[in-house]
Amino acid sequence: MSTRRSMNKNKNENENENVENTEVENIVEDVEDVEDIVENKNTTKIVNIAHECWSISKLYLFWIIVHIISTNLYCYFCAHLSIYGLFISPFVTVAPHCKALGWLMANSATAISNMWLTVGVWLISKIPIVNR
Repeated sequence: MSTRRSMNKNKNENENENVENTEVENIVEDVEDVEDIVENKNTTKIVNIAHECWSISKLYLFWIIVHIISTNLYCYFCAHLSIYGLFISPFVTVAPHCKALGWLMANSATAISNMWLTVGVWLISKIPIVNR
């Protein structure tokens, strides 16, 4: 009888251990699932922020390129760095193409200056507010 009791006791202990192991495994799997969900949410947040940055930066990239091109074209067509440029400058500066290039230079410089204000406000809007 005692052998049967000890066998039943061992059997019950083994079953309890199996149940405990199964419960632990289930908990570990649940924790891993939660970690995957959190990681996916963080990845999704990063992708959304990157997409938003690209959407915003296209406009400013445009103005930076306009500024570079218009400044170089103005130097080439309207402000020659030579004796010839010194004499022709009063006539060329009032020409329509030089006025247009001057307008592009001024407005692109203003847009680039305003870009920094926009970036600063956007970054501040991304700071999470913590209530205490």
